[in-house]
Amino acid sequence: MPLASGALLAGAIVLRIKPIAQEGSQMTDPGWKRASEVPVHTTFDLSKSGLTMPPFKFTKVEDLWWGNGFKGIEFYNLSGFHFRFLGSNMHIAHMQFWIAGTNVSAGAHDHRNDYFHEIHINLSLGTKTGGMSRINPEYEYLTQEEAEKLPAEKYTHRPLKPLEEHGGMWKLDGDGKPLRGKNNVVVYPWHKWQAGEGANVDVWLALEFNPDLPL
Repeated sequence: MPLASGALLAGAIVLRIKPIAQEGSQMTDPGWKRASEVPVHTTFDLSKSGLTMPPFKFTKVEDLWWGNGFKGIEFYNLSGFHFRFLGSNMHIAHMQFWIAGTNVSAGAHDHRNDYFHEIHINLSLGTKTGGMSRINPEYEYLTQEEAEKLPAEKYTHRPLKPLEEHGGMWKLDGDGKPLRGKNNVVVYPWHKWQAGEGANVDVWLALEFNPDLPL
């Protein structure tokens, strides 16, 4: 992305995702029956800078300001943190984490009020077939409420194995670039995380990239 000085921004976010196993087990995806069992440890040490990293924790979505539609649903969020360029403070990406229980729909949405390229990486497939569901093209005209009420067969579902990501779900223009809509936001079809029938919870992370930076 050209700057006023003519310089170019370049670099990478490197995430090291290390599989874990339950004690005495060789499983790399141990599975957790409930959100409270999912371990969250903060390893950033900012003490040399005189700073303290606040503790991270999962919050039930029904307790968030936008979560009234998820009352009684086993759906959790850990807001995470932002990546920015050191010199300019320009936003690169936001990373956050999610948990969903058996058969939970994370809600059909299309990011019409957001400004990012979004991908998801599965961390634990506790419900066996959890993953991203994208509405079939013939139903894209529906409202959010109507889209959420559609049966599963009206969506194309892609289960995600642990440490697998689905790639961009945004629409593309004739040149293969992300399609921009109202207020220059990236255009998405209705989509959602849809958990399966397994007894444990799904855990995944979302990376939301600045759409004005080349991926």
